[in-house]
Amino acid sequence: MSQNCQNQLNQLIPFLNERRGSLNRLREAQIKPAFDTLRIGQAELFQTLHNAALQSRHVLAQAPTGFGKTGIVLEHALKHMQNGLYERCIYLSSKSTGQLETIRQLKQMIGHDLRYIQMRNRNEHRIDSERHTCTGDKRCDDELGQNWREAAIRAPELFEDGSLEIARAQEIGATTGICPYTLTKACLPFAEIWIGASNSIFSADSRPVFMEAQGFDPARTLLIVDEAHNLPDRTADSLSLELASADLLFAIEELRAHGAPRRLLGPATELCRWIDNLSPNLALTGNQFYAGQDLCEDFSEQLKLAAFDYDATAPFAIKLIRSIPKLSETLSLPSQQYLHWVPRSGVVAATCLDASEWIAECLKPFAGSIMMSATLSPFESYRESCGLDKESVTIAQAQTPWRDEAYDVAIDCRIDTRLHKRKSHYETTARTIVELIQHNTGTPIAVFFASYLYAENIQAYIEALAPELRIKRQPRGVDLAKQSTFINEGLLMGDALFLILGSRYAEGIDQLGGRVEQIMIVGPALPEVNLIQKKKMDDHASLSRDDAFRDIYIRPAMRRIHQALGRIVRAPGHTARVLLHCKRFAEDAYQRELAPEYQSDCQLLRDEDFFRWLNSSKSSSQIM
Repeated sequence: MSQNCQNQLNQLIPFLNERRGSLNRLREAQIKPAFDTLRIGQAELFQTLHNAALQSRHVLAQAPTGFGKTGIVLEHALKHMQNGLYERCIYLSSKSTGQLETIRQLKQMIGHDLRYIQMRNRNEHRIDSERHTCTGDKRCDDELGQNWREAAIRAPELFEDGSLEIARAQEIGATTGICPYTLTKACLPFAEIWIGASNSIFSADSRPVFMEAQGFDPARTLLIVDEAHNLPDRTADSLSLELASADLLFAIEELRAHGAPRRLLGPATELCRWIDNLSPNLALTGNQFYAGQDLCEDFSEQLKLAAFDYDATAPFAIKLIRSIPKLSETLSLPSQQYLHWVPRSGVVAATCLDASEWIAECLKPFAGSIMMSATLSPFESYRESCGLDKESVTIAQAQTPWRDEAYDVAIDCRIDTRLHKRKSHYETTARTIVELIQHNTGTPIAVFFASYLYAENIQAYIEALAPELRIKRQPRGVDLAKQSTFINEGLLMGDALFLILGSRYAEGIDQLGGRVEQIMIVGPALPEVNLIQKKKMDDHASLSRDDAFRDIYIRPAMRRIHQALGRIVRAPGHTARVLLHCKRFAEDAYQRELAPEYQSDCQLLRDEDFFRWLNSSKSSSQIM
């Protein structure tokens, strides 16, 4: 045997030993049940999920918020791993809150018997120390081999209590000079469970971290996607891109400074001029489209041949010029997949309209997948949005009879919240909120709006009508800790919480369950009418305009409402009174898209109807 072969074998043997160790850990692990005592419907979901997984590779699992579906799905996955059906599980959640809850549940069930890794992005791993300062790109690994040998690091030995936490990776990186992000990646092959964001599998830029990990076999892996109702839109967002002429000009100067040839800089400069000549808020015309396509293709060809100092060129410039071949690819795809348009002056965008084929391709290599959420229905529509055929999908839906009578819903038909009508109803909306607060003295109410501006306008009216009331409006752009603080302080000190539908407060905060009983939804919060929605309407498969409007506008709006209301009633015994504040909620097109527990024939047509409902017990018939 040659020395080279011997060296390769010496490197392979430790890895194979670790794989054997992983199988032994799976066989010998003491897996505790997710719950000591099962609530109503949980045992049934365990069995339904088991049966569904036997029928098809892909399972759509739906259970309301607070039901315990994370624990149920994890227990299902761990048992199948222990039985040898899978050797690894990947758990994806787009929210950091979801990942933290998964880790908490996982620790409770497996202790330190199995290994898990939470794979966060480069930015969250960053350090600035004497031995290593992160650059945020691949240059972090310039001296990786030497530093790794000097530190004599063995990745399996980095695990403590079943995992390598980011804080510990940063400590090791500061003393060894090895990038913490690289350390975490190096530990992936030695963990049975990977936890990450949905981009880890469904983003073209991010997925190599998992998919190209040493020894990874998706055909022996179960993929779990939490909050899966967001997957089609978030995947489409990850496939979309924008190119700004101002940014490209900076990149051109950076390329020129590091030796880029004129044959590369010429098409880039022409591309800048092309972008600057486009009219904002319009889709590209035929001539504009083909001119842009030629320029992008020309630049992409020259980029393959161009020689310049890549290592010295600023990362922003490298990232930007690599987006041009991607833009070129989108220009060659069918028009139903992308909208090419100008969202603002000096910017051209390729907005993905349909990510279904890409999602299906990403799911294809896995042994199985579980897509779970509180709001996947209508299931047929969701299945199509993921590009999956009927035969490959089964449904596991939780039975929750305790929710059927938990909501007292009324439809306030006195107002119209459509954009061109709502201003004339501001005072009525404000007075309605004041009355709800006064009726619920001592208990805060939750009011959900379509936008920050809408909430701000109504708050201004309330401050004039009843200045003594304490309105706590959702702040913009704060981190998870501040979100939680806002909710807790609002529940303690506020008379009303003003929240925005579709935001993290509506979808990701679980502190309202059992603590708020009066909810008001101000309008159905339909998506903004813009070029993207119009293009989706025009390309819709149905010839019926009503069907297209339902799929493009109404269903996404109802999903946001379902997410918000689902966080209020989280367990048996929780109840809520809900005021759907807009006459559109009474229309058949909107009623049909509401879950059965939110549908109502209690319609408030006049002020006296509202006061009667406010002071009544639960109604089930229309108030006339």
